[in-house]
Amino acid sequence: MIFVRKILVVLQVVLTLFFMVFAAAVYSVQQNWKADYETLQKSKQDAETMFANDNSNLKQSNAELTQKFAAAKNEIGSLQAENDGLERERDQAIVDRDTARNELSRETVLAENANRESTLRIEEAYRSREQIDSLLTTRDHLVMSVQSLEDEVFNREVQTKKMQDKHNIVLADNAAYKRFLLANEFSIDSKDYAVEKPAPPLVQGMVLNTRRGGRAGANFVEISIGSDDGLQEGHELFVYRNQGQGKYLGKIRIVRTEPDRAVGTILLRSKNGTIERGDNVTTKL
Repeated sequence: MIFVRKILVVLQVVLTLFFMVFAAAVYSVQQNWKADYETLQKSKQDAETMFANDNSNLKQSNAELTQKFAAAKNEIGSLQAENDGLERERDQAIVDRDTARNELSRETVLAENANRESTLRIEEAYRSREQIDSLLTTRDHLVMSVQSLEDEVFNREVQTKKMQDKHNIVLADNAAYKRFLLANEFSIDSKDYAVEKPAPPLVQGMVLNTRRGGRAGANFVEISIGSDDGLQEGHELFVYRNQGQGKYLGKIRIVRTEPDRAVGTILLRSKNGTIERGDNVTTKL
């Protein structure tokens, strides 16, 4: 019983302390409530002012953002239209690029063909130029040969004219001699006055030219020795060629003489070859 009383006493003391603390707290709260209210009211007013300012700023920002959004939307539309135009230009550029590639391929093929054709034409031009050069060279040789032959023909004509004039003089002299012989009752037959001709001297010469003349087709040989060397008409000479041990070509008889040359006809032919310019002649082998 005493223990219970003690507990009750302790409980009563605790409750007393609790109520005292509670009363102190209520008193403290009661004392600070008005100041807190005024502080809270001021804070509320400040918050409302701040809220109004923030709301105004927010509305202004919202209006600005709305304008920016509209401008951005318009810009997006412009960019979209520009993008569409760029895409169309890109597609057209791709088509143009493919067309250009095809055209380039075709032009490349044409250029290669033209290059090959040009190479062939250049080679053909070089060959033609070589042929032309060869023909020009041949022409020059032929022109020189023709000029040489023309000079030789001219010289021959001059010589022939001289020989014709001399022949005409001889014929005139011969006719005068015949008239003189007949006037003095002498024979005009040359056999009546023929004398034995002296043997030809030992001389050597060279064939200058050969030709076929007369209707009988007699071959004439012009040699480099004549009357100054002791040759006379009727003398016979041998023709040979200096090759190896020598080659006998035939025999000729002198039918006309000049101081430094003579002309003979071929009497005998050899099977060793044909008499040509540059062969040798001699009166004795």
